[in-house]
Amino acid sequence: MIKKCWFDAHGKLINIGEWVYETVEKNPIPPGAYSEEREVVQTEDGGWTLAEDYAALRRAAYPPYSPWDVIDEILKQITPEPGSKLEEIQQQRLAVKTQYPKPEGSE
Repeated sequence: MIKKCWFDAHGKLINIGEWVYETVEKNPIPPGAYSEEREVVQTEDGGWTLAEDYAALRRAAYPPYSPWDVIDEILKQITPEPGSKLEEIQQQRLAVKTQYPKPEGSE
């Protein structure tokens, strides 16, 4: 959804939506503030955030596993058929892990 977003003179978001200043005497627009139409997302608590900030929050919430960590965990659970391509892949993967073990204390 596109909404008017207000930023201070330094570019920090200070308000999403219309700035109510005509009817609220002590709510002037700060010097240097400006507005832009921007993509926003409504959060679970009913608030609003910039779409780009929401995407960053979402990315940061994911566990810090690489795709390779996930693949390793999946492959540990699979018993491939003897002579299959997957068995070949598993053997190559294990050979690399044997040749280049992770240092102690690493994840």
